[in-house]
Amino acid sequence: MGSLAFLQKDVTLPWEYQNHFDGIFISFAIHELPESRRRGVLEQSYLALKERGRMVIVDFNTQVSGRGKTLLLTFFRLFENENLNFFSFNQSEVLREVGFKRIRTFSIIKGLFQITLAVKI
Repeated sequence: MGSLAFLQKDVTLPWEYQNHFDGIFISFAIHELPESRRRGVLEQSYLALKERGRMVIVDFNTQVSGRGKTLLLTFFRLFENENLNFFSFNQSEVLREVGFKRIRTFSIIKGLFQITLAVKI
């Protein structure tokens, strides 16, 4: 039987972990990061995962369209105005660029949110 450890880390700072974790879970944090730090966080996460390690990201779905996009843009303008650039962040593309090979994205709650599963192979 395995063990489970939860760590609370400042993901914008370099990690001391390499090939250490079986899984990493990030919940509603990527959109909060400055645009210049998002890629670095995904790179550090990739390096911290063991081979076959999984990363799960839950956040807003920037690919939503129609009323959902209007709703999200309104929300961001009211509460997350400094993070509007998140809508131009192509998370799946960046995950591929940093080394993840198997990436699957699932839209939930009328497409407003998404769950992304990326595997280090």
